[in-house]
Amino acid sequence: MNTPNITTAQMVAVIGAVFALLAAFGLHVTGAERGAIVNLATVLAPVLVAADAVIRHGRSKIAAAALSSSSSRTVTGAAAITGASSAGQPAAPLGPPAGG
Repeated sequence: MNTPNITTAQMVAVIGAVFALLAAFGLHVTGAERGAIVNLATVLAPVLVAADAVIRHGRSKIAAAALSSSSSRTVTGAAAITGASSAGQPAAPLGPPAGG
């Protein structure tokens, strides 16, 4: 699966957490602004990370289904090349007709 290791949701969550940490250690903002930053980071970061996890899970299920589908087509294609049917019996003779 070709997805980034660090997503936008994760970066926004980390940036929010950094601002909350700065606010907790005395960034020069008013008390109301400090409270808003901390509350926003406390609520928004877990929501963003959880939403990102749900999206990644859905994408991985789709990728697994596509991989499984392509694998079954490969097996079916190999069976057609070797002359085997789905029951394991030859579908048709592969050589020239006997007695001819």
